[in-house]
Amino acid sequence: MDIIECIKSIILLDDANNITLSSGKKSNIYFNKYGIMTNPKLLDVISNKIIDVIKKEEKELDYIAGLEMGSVPLATIISHKLNIPSLFVRKNGELEGFIEPFYKAVLLEDVITTGAQVAKGISALRRNSIIVDNVISIIDRLDGGKDLVSKKNCTLYSLFTIDDF
Repeated sequence: MDIIECIKSIILLDDANNITLSSGKKSNIYFNKYGIMTNPKLLDVISNKIIDVIKKEEKELDYIAGLEMGSVPLATIISHKLNIPSLFVRKNGELEGFIEPFYKAVLLEDVITTGAQVAKGISALRRNSIIVDNVISIIDRLDGGKDLVSKKNCTLYSLFTIDDF
């Protein structure tokens, strides 16, 4: 399965830049994350690629954390495959899951643009005494997200950037 071609098949293009992203910015490209999360084969391939990053970058890990809503299925399948509990970070900053202070999590995001939601997620985890050093996204739109994640003293790993499409 050519993963780039699969992702391209779920991209919505609008030459008039009429697509409003969750960040409020306008774009001519929309990555239909639900096209990934609802396709078992594509979700399997993407989750395995994220697992490869986790195994390379995380030596000890207690949680797989996913941001509401798009990253919840991703966190769930990776949690299942690695037999590591998951946490869900709600948009309001509340955490769902069994929380143990001073445990370590990796935070997952589907598509990162400015990084504002990821920064809120990092803050929510840390407010609950969860250690988070790394964020993994499927796609980085290259619109400041990596810099904002870095300002939160975390490293962003992305499987792809917008330039890949």
